[in-house]
Amino acid sequence: MAPRSPGDPTDPGTAPIPVYDYNDPGKSFLVGLDFHTTTATLVDAQVGSQRSYSHLGDPPLLKLRLLNADGSERSQVNSWDPRWVFVEGTGHDESMVMMDRTDTLTMPFDADGATLVVDDQQAGSTLTTVDLRPAVHDYCSDNPTAPECLVADLAVTTLTTSAPPLGLVGTAVTVTLATTVANLGPDTPVDASGSITATGDSGLTVTPGSYAARWPALATGSPQDRTDTVQATCTKPGTSAFSAMADITPDAAKVIDPVASNNQRTSTLTLTCAIPVQLNVRPGETKNQVNVNSGVLPMAILSTGAEYGLPLPFDATTIDAGTLRFGTRDALLTSSGGAPEAHGRIHPEDSYEPDDKTKDGDLDAVVHARSDRLGLTPATTELCVRGLTTSGVPFFGCDHVVPR
Repeated sequence: MAPRSPGDPTDPGTAPIPVYDYNDPGKSFLVGLDFHTTTATLVDAQVGSQRSYSHLGDPPLLKLRLLNADGSERSQVNSWDPRWVFVEGTGHDESMVMMDRTDTLTMPFDADGATLVVDDQQAGSTLTTVDLRPAVHDYCSDNPTAPECLVADLAVTTLTTSAPPLGLVGTAVTVTLATTVANLGPDTPVDASGSITATGDSGLTVTPGSYAARWPALATGSPQDRTDTVQATCTKPGTSAFSAMADITPDAAKVIDPVASNNQRTSTLTLTCAIPVQLNVRPGETKNQVNVNSGVLPMAILSTGAEYGLPLPFDATTIDAGTLRFGTRDALLTSSGGAPEAHGRIHPEDSYEPDDKTKDGDLDAVVHARSDRLGLTPATTELCVRGLTTSGVPFFGCDHVVPR
């Protein structure tokens, strides 16, 4: 056999003294567990500053599986089971027994690892599942310049809410929520998620109350938009407050967002909720023909006791005539347009009900509007009214018409 040269690392007699590598970039997951017969409970999980010891040669007692956030496996190793310990007997003999104890498992650090699963291979069961994301996030928060970590300032830059200015009690209106998010850097792109939530005050119900939001590969200089809609239903007349909130957060625990103050944004609007009322065009005439070019059109706004499918009672004699506007549904619901009351007042009298034959003995409000100011066309099939009572309660109602 040829003699080994001096300093040959395979010759223990001449190998150089090992030098510790203080700049070793290796790190490890350190997971402290309370081990029991069939389970283990978490004591602590953190990222250690030293390389994990090798599991080569460890018997297949435990299996440590590192999973991605989606549950797919990144890596696995066999590990010694800390519950097995040597116990010295009375005759100085030793035996191995299983007992409850606290110990630490270690595995190479992986910033993309989300979950550690500890399997008992002998029993064929899982002892515990540990969420490693808080440990990764804490490490990257303390070491944002580490090569495994990313820094990205994610922001909700705009959130707007829009809806028709008038809603009806008992009838849903569509509220549109428009959200824009951005990655303000420096690292790019990153995957992000969040939520869009919507709420109303006690006079408003909102469905759905929230949406889950995903913003994949959000890159600097390339903001992403999304539009959602919710249905808001007034439960009482008057004004109701609507509020929306959007938030964003990085998906990966290794991504640090240095500015938390721009991670969410709110938007509010006020929705006017009107009482639905019954309008009767040309009381006593069933055809409801309207000359669109000239003349004054008679109508009756009826006092009702929550009849004709209306959700609430209404006293038409309380109408503030100066607030009356007549026109098409879209014109009245989406703007303040419409024709005013032609005489500037209401005429309280017992007018005809919708069948144009019956009078119920209630005082109704007979009103008038100039036909040429109603915005009717030959294709119009409906004429509507909106206004306020003397106490400021909004109302809205319609009837069919035949323009000529």
